[in-house]
Amino acid sequence: MKKVMILGLCSQNCVIAGMLDKQDDVSEIICADHNYKRVKTVCSSLKKGRAVDIDTSDYTQILHAAGGVDYIVSNLPAGADSAAKKAASEINAAFVR
Repeated sequence: MKKVMILGLCSQNCVIAGMLDKQDDVSEIICADHNYKRVKTVCSSLKKGRAVDIDTSDYTQILHAAGGVDYIVSNLPAGADSAAKKAASEINAAFVR
């Protein structure tokens, strides 16, 4: 079973989260965005969603929240996802932009 973290809940990543939620081989979708209210709203519509309230530019917070994930999907602004890339590398997760 795969675990996925999604950073930045734009329209595109909300669609991705919904599609992943329907996949049998995905066990958990961890969602984070600068707008935690949006994160909670999106996750409430997902069976496998888990909302986390983190600073998506903070490597340590991402690393802690992403423990055990196989993929980190980011739609953070260009240049703002270096912490996510570093965290993905640290935990051997695939980084998808």
